[in-house]
Amino acid sequence: MAEPLGVALLGAGIFARDAYLPLLRQSKEIRLVAVWSRSSEAASALLPAVHEFSPDATALAGEAGLEALLQHPGIGAVLVVLPVDVAPRVALRFLAVGKPVLQEKPVAPDVVAARDTLRQHAALASPPLWAIAENYRSEQVFCEARRIISSRALGEIIKLDLVADMPMNAANKYFGSVWRRDAAVCPGAFLMDSSVHFVAALRALAAAAGLGEAAHAAGRAYSTTDALPAPDALVGHVVFECGRGASVSISFSCALPRFSLAATGTRGALEVQRGGWAAGRGEYRLLVQAHDEAAPRVEKVAFSGLEDELAAFVAQVRGSASSDEAYRTSLAEGVRDLALVEALLASSSAGAPALSSSLLLGRRFQQTAAAEEEDTITLKVSEYKGHNIDPPSATVTTTKAELMKFFETMYRMRRMEIAADMMYKAKFIRGFCHLYDGQEAVLVGLEAASDFKDSIITSYRDHCTHLGRGGTMLEVMAELMGRTEGASKGLGGSMHMYKKEHNFYGGQGIVGAQVPVGAGLAFAHKYRNDGSVAYAMYGDGAANQGQGFEAFNIAGLWSLPAIFICENNHYGMGTSIARGSKSSAFYTRGDYVPGLKIDGMDVLAVKHGVAYAKEYAVKNGPIVLEMDTYRYHGHSMSDPGSTYRTRDEIAAMRQQRDPIEHVRRLLQEHAGVEAAELKKVEKAVKKEVDAAVEQAKKGTIPSVDVLYKNIYKAPLDSVARGVDAKSIHKLA
Repeated sequence: MAEPLGVALLGAGIFARDAYLPLLRQSKEIRLVAVWSRSSEAASALLPAVHEFSPDATALAGEAGLEALLQHPGIGAVLVVLPVDVAPRVALRFLAVGKPVLQEKPVAPDVVAARDTLRQHAALASPPLWAIAENYRSEQVFCEARRIISSRALGEIIKLDLVADMPMNAANKYFGSVWRRDAAVCPGAFLMDSSVHFVAALRALAAAAGLGEAAHAAGRAYSTTDALPAPDALVGHVVFECGRGASVSISFSCALPRFSLAATGTRGALEVQRGGWAAGRGEYRLLVQAHDEAAPRVEKVAFSGLEDELAAFVAQVRGSASSDEAYRTSLAEGVRDLALVEALLASSSAGAPALSSSLLLGRRFQQTAAAEEEDTITLKVSEYKGHNIDPPSATVTTTKAELMKFFETMYRMRRMEIAADMMYKAKFIRGFCHLYDGQEAVLVGLEAASDFKDSIITSYRDHCTHLGRGGTMLEVMAELMGRTEGASKGLGGSMHMYKKEHNFYGGQGIVGAQVPVGAGLAFAHKYRNDGSVAYAMYGDGAANQGQGFEAFNIAGLWSLPAIFICENNHYGMGTSIARGSKSSAFYTRGDYVPGLKIDGMDVLAVKHGVAYAKEYAVKNGPIVLEMDTYRYHGHSMSDPGSTYRTRDEIAAMRQQRDPIEHVRRLLQEHAGVEAAELKKVEKAVKKEVDAAVEQAKKGTIPSVDVLYKNIYKAPLDSVARGVDAKSIHKLA
């Protein structure tokens, strides 16, 4: 067993005493070396309780004490439990000397301060781990709720509802400290400070449901009592990227403590309860009820959040954390929690705290708000080639955070496809199976330039498209194995995955058939005048189909916002483009429709090329993109992929143009990322893939009667004949 991690506890207030000390007393993985407070009296007052389980610990105070801790060789990490206006500054001092920090929420007084602080963290030569604590993402009850929602047991989630009531009055032991929050320092005071963990749970369930990030938030904050120096109640609503929403109601001057977070789906609902009329404050209750169940199933779940966060933090410090453990204490997620609360308060009416209204939520916030505000990296990509259009500049910009996200997402897709290969060979997957490994940069770059309001339709090589559209690894693997937990309930298999709520209209089994349907999706966007585009993706083998040219014609005739994307992986099944196409300049095939040729093995070239094309299509009409890419596997699992091309050719592509290795080099050469940090990402992704595979194996095989469902929209007591004249099946 590893030696306990030596830590310093910074803060001697009531929360440090009542929440942190009991957990440090129990922990076998953490050894408390010292406590620090701004005043020597507060630090000394905490020491007797500390000596009961850590007799050698010392009490330090003030600037001199802080300097001593910064130099202390026995301190491997720091727990910061200080007021929000002080905590980030203190945390940065320890991060600057290489000591990891677990900081009590929120990250900073407001989003602007959080951005400035995170910029300073990113500017450090080798930024140590900075994690955030005391958010509901770590509570086991919410982890279980996430698991149920992501398994699709409740169907598609329609809405979320959050109610949080807490009596914050003189009888509450925290009253004397929390209401000292200065609204000039922390806008919204305790209402903003303490609502962060409520919205953390809300966002976690929204993410599990595939709703995307919060795209819009509005609310009203108001005061219900003169006893409190700042607003104590908030009512509002949140709209997520997919268009679905959540109601939010938070109060700190009510009589009855109550917490409720409910998720309503098409096949059932769940609710996490605490306090209120149904249960005491000492535990959570998780209620789950399917639409065909007479009563909810009820499970009692104990508190676990801070204990699990400490364990996750230690695991991250030691390099053994899972991706879920990292998610629970993610500083970037903590900033987004803060941004959502601030957005709800910023749009409040008169009497609300004065807050910045220039908030960036959803994908825009993800790309610019947190660590992504680090120094910009400027790079050159391969020159774009244009047809009837001026190509964009080959000079592009990115950030370390964006490159890390690209690396992780592409690696996740790669490992998922490798797992699908193994499961096919092990006969867990049957039938057709077309893998996407090698082409990941096309989808990841496209999605980085898009949002889920844009429509997408593709060919039968669609596993990674589903993942890119907010689908889960479990949905893909379960669908491949024919389980009801799959993207299409186990009825579509490899070629037919869909996510309509994110405007993914599926993989198509007929070569090229998706292209005219993509034109139809573009017509819908033009009809609605919603400023979005439709992506119709097809391969070089489908580029000679007549229906593609018909789609170009009608899209050009009506100026539809359509982006036709030819993924040129150089082989239509086993036929090279030189043998199958008189002209291999696929970006010119639109004739009167402009075109661009893009290096489809460079995610940055794809992102900036697609962004350029999207802006053009919204204003002017269709455009054809050719992505010069390569697939490593054969056309399908029945094709070894080596009879019509040499192994040396495949190896050369892997060595010279692999999209993941390209981003790895950029991170190491331009962002100073160590190989060990990337290995940690790879290890976490492998663990995630293995878990999804095992969960999919345990999934439910559809019952035989589903073969006779969904034949007609309204069967009206109709019947269908089976494989022989004597087999008659009633259509339900």
